[in-house]
Amino acid sequence: MAIFTAIATAIVGAVIGAGFIATAIGGVIGALASSFVLGAVSRALSPKPQQQASIAVSGGERQLNVRQPIVARQVIYGQIKVGGPFLFVHTTNSNAHLHLIVALAGHEVAEIGAVYFNDEVVPVNSDGTVGGRFAGLAFVYKHLGSTTQAADANLVANAAGTWTAAHRLQGIAYLYVKLVFSASIFGPIGIPAITAIVKGRKVYDPRTLATVWSDNPALCLSDYLTDAKYSLGAAYSEIDETALIAAA
Repeated sequence: MAIFTAIATAIVGAVIGAGFIATAIGGVIGALASSFVLGAVSRALSPKPQQQASIAVSGGERQLNVRQPIVARQVIYGQIKVGGPFLFVHTTNSNAHLHLIVALAGHEVAEIGAVYFNDEVVPVNSDGTVGGRFAGLAFVYKHLGSTTQAADANLVANAAGTWTAAHRLQGIAYLYVKLVFSASIFGPIGIPAITAIVKGRKVYDPRTLATVWSDNPALCLSDYLTDAKYSLGAAYSEIDETALIAAA
Protein backbone atom coordinates (compact mmCIF):
# COMPACT_ATOMS: atom_id res chain seq x y z
CA MET A 1 0.00 0.00 0.00
CA ALA A 2 1.29 3.48 -0.83
CA ILE A 3 2.67 5.38 2.15
CA PHE A 4 0.24 8.26 2.02
CA THR A 5 -2.78 5.93 1.85
CA ALA A 6 -1.46 4.01 4.84
CA ILE A 7 -1.18 7.03 7.11
CA ALA A 8 -3.48 9.71 5.70
CA THR A 9 -6.57 8.61 7.61
CA ALA A 10 -4.64 8.32 10.86
CA ILE A 11 -2.90 11.67 10.52
CA VAL A 12 -4.45 14.17 8.14
CA GLY A 13 -7.97 14.12 9.54
CA ALA A 14 -6.70 14.42 13.08
CA VAL A 15 -4.31 17.19 12.06
CA ILE A 16 -7.09 19.27 10.56
CA GLY A 17 -9.28 18.60 13.58
CA ALA A 18 -6.50 19.72 15.90
CA GLY A 19 -6.16 23.10 14.16
CA PHE A 20 -2.83 22.20 12.63
CA ILE A 21 -2.99 24.82 9.87
CA ALA A 22 -0.64 27.78 10.44
CA THR A 23 1.68 25.82 12.75
CA ALA A 24 4.79 23.78 12.08
CA ILE A 25 5.12 20.06 11.56
CA GLY A 26 8.72 19.72 12.51
CA GLY A 27 10.08 21.94 15.22
CA VAL A 28 13.69 21.17 16.01
CA ILE A 29 14.83 18.11 14.07
CA GLY A 30 16.76 16.74 17.02
CA ALA A 31 13.52 16.66 19.01
CA LEU A 32 11.33 15.20 16.29
CA ALA A 33 11.08 11.86 18.04
CA SER A 34 8.70 13.48 20.49
CA SER A 35 6.96 15.71 17.96
CA PHE A 36 3.55 15.26 16.45
CA VAL A 37 4.65 14.01 13.06
CA LEU A 38 7.01 11.22 14.03
CA GLY A 39 4.70 10.18 16.82
CA ALA A 40 1.77 10.04 14.44
CA VAL A 41 3.75 8.31 11.69
CA SER A 42 5.04 5.75 14.16
CA ARG A 43 1.53 5.04 15.37
CA ALA A 44 0.17 4.86 11.83
CA LEU A 45 2.78 2.33 10.73
CA SER A 46 2.61 0.34 13.95
CA PRO A 47 0.36 -2.72 14.34
CA LYS A 48 -0.73 -1.41 17.74
CA PRO A 49 -4.17 0.20 18.10
CA GLN A 50 -4.35 3.74 16.76
CA GLN A 51 -4.36 6.67 19.19
CA GLN A 52 -5.84 10.11 18.75
CA ALA A 53 -3.21 12.49 17.34
CA SER A 54 -2.64 15.84 19.00
CA ILE A 55 -0.32 18.82 18.68
CA ALA A 56 0.68 21.80 20.81
CA VAL A 57 0.24 25.01 18.84
CA SER A 58 1.78 27.52 21.24
CA GLY A 59 5.30 27.33 19.86
CA GLY A 60 6.85 26.75 23.28
CA GLU A 61 10.57 26.11 23.11
CA ARG A 62 10.67 27.14 19.46
CA GLN A 63 10.61 30.78 20.61
CA LEU A 64 13.86 30.61 22.58
CA ASN A 65 17.30 31.96 21.66
CA VAL A 66 20.36 30.01 22.78
CA ARG A 67 24.05 30.23 22.00
CA GLN A 68 25.50 26.82 21.12
CA PRO A 69 28.47 25.72 19.00
CA ILE A 70 26.48 22.79 17.59
CA VAL A 71 22.71 22.86 17.22
CA ALA A 72 20.09 20.85 15.36
CA ARG A 73 18.57 22.53 12.33
CA GLN A 74 14.95 23.55 12.53
CA VAL A 75 12.39 22.68 9.84
CA ILE A 76 9.23 24.78 9.49
CA TYR A 77 6.00 23.88 7.73
CA GLY A 78 3.10 26.29 7.55
CA GLN A 79 3.44 29.56 9.44
CA ILE A 80 4.66 30.00 13.00
CA LYS A 81 6.31 32.48 15.33
CA VAL A 82 9.76 31.08 15.91
CA GLY A 83 13.12 31.97 17.41
CA GLY A 84 16.39 30.14 17.05
CA PRO A 85 20.01 29.82 18.16
CA PHE A 86 22.54 32.62 17.96
CA LEU A 87 25.04 31.41 15.36
CA PHE A 88 27.22 34.52 15.75
CA VAL A 89 27.64 36.98 18.61
CA HIS A 90 30.13 39.82 18.18
CA THR A 91 30.70 43.31 19.56
CA THR A 92 32.32 46.36 17.98
CA ASN A 93 32.81 50.03 18.80
CA SER A 94 34.06 49.36 22.34
CA ASN A 95 31.18 46.93 22.98
CA ALA A 96 28.56 49.57 22.10
CA HIS A 97 27.38 47.62 19.05
CA LEU A 98 26.19 44.02 19.34
CA HIS A 99 25.91 41.87 16.22
CA LEU A 100 23.73 38.76 16.30
CA ILE A 101 22.78 36.10 13.78
CA VAL A 102 19.58 34.26 14.67
CA ALA A 103 19.03 31.05 12.70
CA LEU A 104 15.33 30.52 12.02
CA ALA A 105 15.33 27.41 9.80
CA GLY A 106 17.76 24.97 8.24
CA HIS A 107 16.28 25.47 4.79
CA GLU A 108 14.92 28.17 2.51
CA VAL A 109 11.66 29.69 3.73
CA ALA A 110 8.96 31.45 1.77
CA GLU A 111 8.79 34.59 3.91
CA ILE A 112 10.05 36.20 7.10
CA GLY A 113 7.35 38.51 8.37
CA ALA A 114 6.95 40.47 11.60
CA VAL A 115 9.96 40.53 13.93
CA TYR A 116 9.59 40.66 17.71
CA PHE A 117 11.89 41.76 20.52
CA ASN A 118 10.45 39.87 23.46
CA ASP A 119 6.70 40.26 22.77
CA GLU A 120 6.98 43.66 21.09
CA VAL A 121 6.66 44.00 17.32
CA VAL A 122 9.61 45.82 15.77
CA PRO A 123 8.65 47.75 12.61
CA VAL A 124 11.33 46.73 10.08
CA ASN A 125 11.85 48.76 6.90
CA SER A 126 13.09 47.30 3.63
CA ASP A 127 16.56 48.77 4.21
CA GLY A 128 16.91 47.10 7.62
CA THR A 129 16.25 50.21 9.69
CA VAL A 130 13.48 49.99 12.26
CA GLY A 131 10.84 52.34 13.59
CA GLY A 132 9.22 52.86 16.95
CA ARG A 133 11.19 53.11 20.15
CA PHE A 134 14.05 51.05 18.70
CA ALA A 135 14.68 53.50 15.84
CA GLY A 136 18.41 54.13 15.51
CA LEU A 137 19.13 51.46 18.10
CA ALA A 138 18.35 48.32 16.10
CA PHE A 139 18.84 47.14 12.53
CA VAL A 140 17.31 43.92 11.20
CA TYR A 141 18.23 42.18 7.96
CA LYS A 142 16.26 39.17 6.74
CA HIS A 143 17.68 36.26 4.75
CA LEU A 144 15.39 33.56 3.36
CA GLY A 145 18.05 30.86 3.17
CA SER A 146 18.42 30.18 -0.55
CA THR A 147 21.21 27.85 -1.62
CA THR A 148 22.81 30.73 -3.53
CA GLN A 149 22.51 33.56 -0.98
CA ALA A 150 25.48 35.84 -0.37
CA ALA A 151 26.89 36.85 2.98
CA ASP A 152 25.17 39.80 4.59
CA ALA A 153 27.07 42.80 3.24
CA ASN A 154 26.24 44.93 6.26
CA LEU A 155 27.69 42.39 8.67
CA VAL A 156 30.77 41.91 6.49
CA ALA A 157 31.33 45.68 6.71
CA ASN A 158 30.52 45.96 10.40
CA ALA A 159 32.57 42.97 11.53
CA ALA A 160 35.45 43.25 9.09
CA GLY A 161 37.89 40.38 9.36
CA THR A 162 35.56 38.36 11.58
CA TRP A 163 32.59 37.87 9.26
CA THR A 164 33.60 37.65 5.61
CA ALA A 165 32.04 37.17 2.18
CA ALA A 166 32.70 33.45 2.61
CA HIS A 167 30.17 33.27 5.47
CA ARG A 168 27.12 32.87 3.25
CA LEU A 169 24.99 30.55 5.43
CA GLN A 170 23.55 29.02 2.29
CA GLY A 171 20.46 26.96 3.02
CA ILE A 172 19.89 28.68 6.39
CA ALA A 173 17.14 31.25 6.89
CA TYR A 174 18.30 33.83 9.42
CA LEU A 175 18.16 37.33 10.81
CA TYR A 176 21.17 39.57 11.21
CA VAL A 177 20.37 41.93 14.07
CA LYS A 178 22.58 44.86 15.08
CA LEU A 179 21.83 46.46 18.44
CA VAL A 180 23.23 49.80 19.59
CA PHE A 181 23.52 50.01 23.36
CA SER A 182 21.12 52.30 25.14
CA ALA A 183 20.89 52.22 28.92
CA SER A 184 17.28 53.42 28.83
CA ILE A 185 16.11 50.90 26.21
CA PHE A 186 18.29 47.81 26.61
CA GLY A 187 19.44 48.37 30.18
CA PRO A 188 16.20 47.09 31.74
CA ILE A 189 15.68 44.16 29.32
CA GLY A 190 19.18 43.14 28.25
CA ILE A 191 19.41 41.24 24.96
CA PRO A 192 15.79 40.69 23.94
CA ALA A 193 14.38 37.36 22.83
CA ILE A 194 14.31 37.70 19.04
CA THR A 195 11.56 35.90 17.14
CA ALA A 196 9.79 36.26 13.80
CA ILE A 197 6.67 35.09 12.01
CA VAL A 198 7.96 32.67 9.38
CA LYS A 199 6.25 31.06 6.43
CA GLY A 200 8.23 27.85 6.08
CA ARG A 201 8.99 25.33 3.38
CA LYS A 202 7.54 25.42 -0.09
CA VAL A 203 5.75 22.15 -0.87
CA TYR A 204 4.68 20.38 -4.05
CA ASP A 205 0.97 20.56 -4.90
CA PRO A 206 -0.07 17.85 -7.40
CA ARG A 207 -3.30 19.74 -8.11
CA THR A 208 -1.42 22.65 -9.68
CA LEU A 209 1.98 21.01 -10.35
CA ALA A 210 3.55 23.97 -8.52
CA THR A 211 5.94 24.04 -5.56
CA VAL A 212 4.81 26.93 -3.39
CA TRP A 213 4.27 27.80 0.25
CA SER A 214 1.19 26.18 1.76
CA ASP A 215 -0.14 25.40 5.21
CA ASN A 216 -2.26 22.56 3.82
CA PRO A 217 -1.47 19.67 6.21
CA ALA A 218 -1.75 16.97 3.55
CA LEU A 219 0.79 18.70 1.28
CA CYS A 220 3.12 19.36 4.22
CA LEU A 221 2.93 15.72 5.26
CA SER A 222 3.71 14.54 1.74
CA ASP A 223 6.75 16.83 1.61
CA TYR A 224 7.92 15.57 4.99
CA LEU A 225 7.65 11.95 3.90
CA THR A 226 9.62 12.52 0.69
CA ASP A 227 12.30 14.91 1.95
CA ALA A 228 15.61 13.08 1.73
CA LYS A 229 17.74 15.54 3.70
CA TYR A 230 15.93 15.83 7.03
CA SER A 231 13.03 13.40 6.93
CA LEU A 232 12.04 9.94 5.71
CA GLY A 233 13.28 10.16 2.12
CA ALA A 234 10.45 8.13 0.56
CA ALA A 235 10.15 8.21 -3.21
CA TYR A 236 7.27 10.32 -4.49
CA SER A 237 6.12 7.24 -6.42
CA GLU A 238 5.32 5.69 -3.04
CA ILE A 239 2.77 8.42 -2.39
CA ASP A 240 -0.79 7.58 -3.44
CA GLU A 241 -1.35 10.80 -5.37
CA THR A 242 -5.09 10.27 -5.64
CA ALA A 243 -5.36 9.97 -1.86
CA LEU A 244 -3.05 12.97 -1.44
CA ILE A 245 -5.19 15.15 -3.70
CA ALA A 246 -8.36 14.04 -1.93
CA ALA A 247 -6.84 14.81 1.48
CA ALA A 248 -5.53 18.18 0.28
